[in-house]
Amino acid sequence: MVAHSEAAPDGTARGLIGPELLALRPTREVILLGRVSGTLTVGHPG
Repeated sequence: MVAHSEAAPDGTARGLIGPELLALRPTREVILLGRVSGTLTVGHPG
């Protein structure tokens, strides 16, 4: 885990990740996991 955050009442969440952390991963994938909902989102930031 790199960081944690709280979701808004409507379930939306936003993660801010610096380019230096993305540069450490060859796939540049970011995974958001809802601890309560179990919702999983995989993204590739631009």
